[in-house]
Amino acid sequence: MTIEFEYSSESYKVFNEKKIQEWIFLVLGKEEKDCGTIYYHFVGEEEILEINRLHLNHDYYTDIITFDECFVNIINGDIFISPDTIKSNSNKLALDYITEVYRVIIHGIMHLCGHLDGNETQKKEMRHLEDKYLSYLEKL
Repeated sequence: MTIEFEYSSESYKVFNEKKIQEWIFLVLGKEEKDCGTIYYHFVGEEEILEINRLHLNHDYYTDIITFDECFVNIINGDIFISPDTIKSNSNKLALDYITEVYRVIIHGIMHLCGHLDGNETQKKEMRHLEDKYLSYLEKL
């Protein structure tokens, strides 16, 4: 039962790790999943672009890449997040940056729990789950 955070820049540390861990454990419980080992890697735009190219054959920036290593109901994985990309997106869409960081954090967990966002119906369901679980964070 481990949730670890790694930052390629000190400026990416924008939240209370213990509170986020507590939140993720709560969400996993609601999803009826057990926590194995989850690593969050907060990296720059160029690093996430390179990961996207090497592992997914995509040649574009993204805010998150999730590598699923789950086993049955035990959630394991590596989640790469680009705060720079989140910042760019939140500025373009006039959204609160910190809220969007939290949204992306829980988005990765939703993928590890088996939720998809490949089509419009799935995207709506994913957004609903993100909003639902963001409200849990506000209560902690």
